[in-house]
Amino acid sequence: MFERVLLVKPKGAAGLGIIVGALIPLGMEYIAGAIEDIAEVRCIDHDIDHFSYSYFRAFLKKFKPDVVGFSMSATEHRDGLILAKIAKQCGVKATIMGGFHPTAVPDILLSYPQVDLVVRGEGEFTMRELIQEGTITPEGILGVSYKDGKKIIHNPERPLVENLDILPFPARHLRWKPHLYRFSYAPEKRADQISFSRGCYGTCTFCCEPRMSKSHIRFRSPENIISELEEIVRFHRFRPLHMLVADPDIMGNPKHLDKILDALLEFQESLRFKISFNAMVTCRRVAKYPEIMAKMCQAGINKFCMGIESPRSDDLKRTKKATLTTELQRKAIQIIRENKGVAGGTYVIGLPWHTREEIKQFPDYGKAIGQMYAAFGIATPFPDTDFYDELNEKGLIYEKDWNKFDEMHGVYYIEGIKKGEMECLNAYCLGRFYTPDTIFDQLFVESQRIGKKIHLMDFISSRINGLFYMTHGGLGLRKHEFNRDGYFFFKGFGEAPNVRKRTQEMQIHSFIEMNRFLHLLGSQTIQLSIILNHRPLMSALIKTNQHALEWIDTMRGSINNATININIPYEIFNANSLSSTFVLTIKILLKPFIIKNVKEIFNRLRLYFAIFVEVIWRIIGRLFK
Repeated sequence: MFERVLLVKPKGAAGLGIIVGALIPLGMEYIAGAIEDIAEVRCIDHDIDHFSYSYFRAFLKKFKPDVVGFSMSATEHRDGLILAKIAKQCGVKATIMGGFHPTAVPDILLSYPQVDLVVRGEGEFTMRELIQEGTITPEGILGVSYKDGKKIIHNPERPLVENLDILPFPARHLRWKPHLYRFSYAPEKRADQISFSRGCYGTCTFCCEPRMSKSHIRFRSPENIISELEEIVRFHRFRPLHMLVADPDIMGNPKHLDKILDALLEFQESLRFKISFNAMVTCRRVAKYPEIMAKMCQAGINKFCMGIESPRSDDLKRTKKATLTTELQRKAIQIIRENKGVAGGTYVIGLPWHTREEIKQFPDYGKAIGQMYAAFGIATPFPDTDFYDELNEKGLIYEKDWNKFDEMHGVYYIEGIKKGEMECLNAYCLGRFYTPDTIFDQLFVESQRIGKKIHLMDFISSRINGLFYMTHGGLGLRKHEFNRDGYFFFKGFGEAPNVRKRTQEMQIHSFIEMNRFLHLLGSQTIQLSIILNHRPLMSALIKTNQHALEWIDTMRGSINNATININIPYEIFNANSLSSTFVLTIKILLKPFIIKNVKEIFNRLRLYFAIFVEVIWRIIGRLFK
């Protein structure tokens, strides 16, 4: 029997999982919960705990685990192998890998000498038996692949866990730094994650879930879910909390979900700080069960991510999503918005038959149907999917680095689209979608939900946080190509249609508290331009008067009759230190004073004064709140 077990989440989490906030290693913690009564267990997360390889080596020598287990995705392949090699060098008896990626490619991982076993599929009971057996050649244990000399043995599959209530709760208490887990859309709250069910009924060709769960869903009882929520609230010491429901489709069984929501509504009433939730849903079920959607929003589940996938029916048919239609997409978003929920969704761009012009229209479609958040994932052939099998058979997959299988990189040949161009199109789509009309549409719904105006300073701080998250979690995944990606992001931003019309119709001042600011600023046309090679790459125009923010527009290039011009050098986005960022910021702020343009100086001073007053007023308001 193995007595000490170290469970590790390698670094490299990337892709749309980051965008929706799936950073918490729930799978690893489920494994820990399943074995901690029979072994001494430790858990570490290389993405969050930020330890060095030398520290990992020292930790192994101190803890002396018999087993090191790795829960990993494709993008964590490289780091997982490095950590496994260090573990074997330190005398660990067994290294075990599990998760979607090892389940898909057990032979590849077992070809490395530092990998002893691969756990395929759901791992709780498999790991428990392995720890009790204490061997690296487990002949009779279901769901295991291992090496017998030079031969790789694949034991029969383990059946899915049908009664999820028998599983111990994830071992959250083993987290080193729980306070570091945060979601960008709720940075002021502690973050956590929970599963209401496992599996998905879908058969999407590009998704790993159909083969992992056999297109089958199992559900937890309402009582079991509430018991875990009670434990989670105690673990976070009753602090404000935002949670992600990890289910691929929380509405897989609407009648069962209705019972869960009844229990959740009652539980929320017992809390001082009600929990807010994100969840993944399908357009078809939202459209079919609007009453369930209304009840979810009442229960605090009010941020949603849907697989919109594409505005083209041909795309949906060819990826086995024929039951999804543009009518269902529109209806689902309308229902979420009517219930003051946040309607977000993902698109798959770069399918083998896509053209660049078709891809560029995806953001416009998202805005037209009322989407508030969007991610444009590059079609990625994950192993053990229909999509991978088809492309691999044709020899179209050129990328051998698993770290690039993150839905942010092109990894296979597409006729008419050059290698590396998909990353540019991804950045372009993000820029074309996240223009001011989209940002203020988000705030309009938020204002409706809380029943009051949103303060200008709260809006500005939230946008700064969002920009940081997007560059870190989105385009930042391609940090070595940020110069290129930033260029296409701003190009898409400048070419987005109807921005002025949409912001004019919104009457932004009706839901953003800015009366004092507008009165001090007066009638202005403010132009913020991104300057690249001494020329404006893109400009945002803001038209105000003493009583209203009239409109905002975006454009390529710039205009000549703005009353306030703020030129932002493109280099500021590439600044590699705080000091260089500070110097560039000072130059931006002081430029009109250097060129001695009296009118520009006067208007700029009005802007600075209006901002200063709002900041001081907000600070005073919070001090005496």
